[in-house]
Amino acid sequence: MAESHGISKDEVALYDRQIRLWGLAAQGLLRQSTVKIYGIKTLTLELSKNLVLAGVGSLILIDPTPINEKDLETQYYFHEEHLGSARDQVLAERLRVLNPLVNITTEDTDECDVVVDVGDMRDSVKMNA
Repeated sequence: MAESHGISKDEVALYDRQIRLWGLAAQGLLRQSTVKIYGIKTLTLELSKNLVLAGVGSLILIDPTPINEKDLETQYYFHEEHLGSARDQVLAERLRVLNPLVNITTEDTDECDVVVDVGDMRDSVKMNA
């Protein structure tokens, strides 16, 4: 039954509580979805974490902005050793630990189901058009 929705038995066990809430078919759709996020801010960091824990298929993070001191105050995945590193790279690394079944990348692509854009990040990143 689980394989018919593209979900393995291991994934059914991992996502059991949410499958009971929204059903196996919905979990299958989530597992097949790709979400692209432009701009790593407090809200999108939380959104990214929740998508990864829920089992989205792929997550694309786009924000090459270097992490600064202010980021350390507002974004709980960033620490002093990350100062100067690209926001998207550090967040991707940290999120992969939460759910290794999710494909997390920082490479921009046109292939996605949902785009989340906060602020002017999309204008400052080269788009694949």
